[in-house]
Amino acid sequence: MKKIILTLFSFAMITLSYGQCTPDTIYQDSVWGIWPNTTENFAPGDIGVPYQQIINFKVPTDAGDLDSNYAGISLTNVALLSVNGIPDGLSFACDVTNCTWLAGAQGCASITGTPTTNGTYPLDLEIVGCVFGGVICDTTFFSDYIIQIGPVGIETYSLQTKTFELTQNYPNPTNQMTNIDFVLGTSSSIDFVITNLIGDIVRFETINADRGVNSISIDTQKYPDGVYLYSICDGVSKQTKRLIVNH
Repeated sequence: MKKIILTLFSFAMITLSYGQCTPDTIYQDSVWGIWPNTTENFAPGDIGVPYQQIINFKVPTDAGDLDSNYAGISLTNVALLSVNGIPDGLSFACDVTNCTWLAGAQGCASITGTPTTNGTYPLDLEIVGCVFGGVICDTTFFSDYIIQIGPVGIETYSLQTKTFELTQNYPNPTNQMTNIDFVLGTSSSIDFVITNLIGDIVRFETINADRGVNSISIDTQKYPDGVYLYSICDGVSKQTKRLIVNH
């Protein structure tokens, strides 16, 4: 943990943004925390589609909740100094000036913008906590957050009205669960079909699919070993790929 003198801390704070979000009152009786947590994680996004993720905070009153070295010492305030690793096209802003909240307060930050580049983006929330009236400040990193822009398995695509893209299942070959993603430019009804190589239908379902990334999980434990074909069709376009089952 790096100690920061108040004057340096204050200088850094002037670069932070003030934006519009409202803290969710569902967390007002919590002792402290950050929501969503890393299990729920941040919402995925798509290129060219406006994105928003609200982060709610409840600031602790005991500095030991952020750093055990300060257990029993009253926290003065905290600040969200940075969201490290944020995707291109996105930025963050807070409900208060300089993203700084007093001990025990509720707050929120909003990650917004329009993503420009696909990928999986690990994020760190860089939070500074101050004690002794702000004389000493330490930095804590809350890691393991992720924003996924675009589907896993499709490296480059731009979500247009006519986008109709089927990905390769993963893992492949498979012997248990496998996942299939597809991307649509508009919400529509999709026929999803799996057949064996002689054309026998192994699975058929009609899916009311959303614009953007859609995911299907397939349990292949009861499928005989072999090669299968899976496809999506909206009545106009159709795409097909191969799935290999190997127990």
